[in-house]
Amino acid sequence: MESINRKDDYVRPSEACCHMVDQSDMTCICRNITLEDEKKKSVAKFLWIAFDCDKPVKSGTECGSKYLYDAFL
Repeated sequence: MESINRKDDYVRPSEACCHMVDQSDMTCICRNITLEDEKKKSVAKFLWIAFDCDKPVKSGTECGSKYLYDAFL
């Protein structure tokens, strides 16, 4: 969770974190991020965790109030 806090610097995910990411449906999580969630958590950092754990969210996906485009990655 510290990796995606808005106030903190990005922290690369641990092996345990990536294991959880691997078991998660990151696209589904993206679709369910609320504006309230975005006040405390960074969507960009969430997407970087997915990328760093080799489970990137596909281009065109709505993630919270953001849309992911190829240019991001």
